[in-house]
Parts: sequence; C-alpha cells; structure tokens
Amino acid sequence: DTAIAKAGAFSAELQTHLQDIVAAHSHYFGIAAKVDGPGRIDATRDVHAQLQRLVHRRFLSVTPPSKMGDIARFIRAAARRLEKLDRDARTDSARLSEVLGVEEPVFKRIRSAGRYWRRNSALVEVRWMLEELRVSVFAQDLGTRQSVSVKRITRALDAIG
Repeated sequence: DTAIAKAGAFSAELQTHLQDIVAAHSHYFGIAAKVDGPGRIDATRDVHAQLQRLVHRRFLSVTPPSKMGDIARFIRAAARRLEKLDRDARTDSARLSEVLGVEEPVFKRIRSAGRYWRRNSALVEVRWMLEELRVSVFAQDLGTRQSVSVKRITRALDAIG
C-alpha cells in the first residue's frame, strides 16, 4: 500500500502549498489595494497579468507538481514589487522593460505552439524561468531556485528552435 501512502503524502503536500498560495494571494491583494498614484499603472497591470497566469481556474491541473511549491513565492515576489513602487517607480519601470523584452518572445513562442504547448518540456521550463527572472529582478531577497538571466532565457528559447 505504498501507492496509498504516496497519494496521502502528495495530498498533504498539495494542501500545504495551497494554504501558502492562499495566504500569499491574500497578502498581495492587501498590498495591491494600497497602490495608487502616477507611474504605478504599468506595474500594477503587469503584476495583475502575472498573477492571472499563475493562479487561474485550471492552475491545479496545468501547474507541474514540481512548481506548485513555487507559486506562493512568485506571488510574494509580486507583492514585494508593489511594496517597493512608492520608493522607486522609475527603477521598476526600467526593470519591467528588461523583463518584457524577454517575456514577449517566450509568450509568442507559446502561442505559436498552440494549445498543447505544455507537452514541450523545454518550453514549459522556459516559461517557469520567466517567473524566476521576475523574482530575481523585482524581489531578489526571496531568492531563486536556479540561476536565471535574460541571456539564459534567450539561449534556452533559441535552443528550442
């Protein structure tokens, strides 16, 4: 009955991840409600779009189990980014341009791959590298799971062909 034990362990781990995700999401909405003022619209729209990609009605079925534990960290990084906006919206804008410069080609490739893009493990990995890049660029203190940069993502995307 090791299969039952493994299923129970997986269920408990998933429950822990979901609790973390809900807590991070709640914290994010508390921060987002306080963000206001000029120079913040692009950042708030970008973060909102990021969270919609991370947590949506099908995220439990499409998020790889190995990435489920990272979702809360990605949401915390987004909240941390919004917290910093009041101090330096210009720096955020410059960093956003850097991220979008690599993100747009990745999402273009995902769209061109069609609805079954998740079957391409290299493309899935590049997609998650983008989230790590966002942590690295906007919330360095949270740390990344892997070394990531615009150059690494570009090379990985080029390697896909």
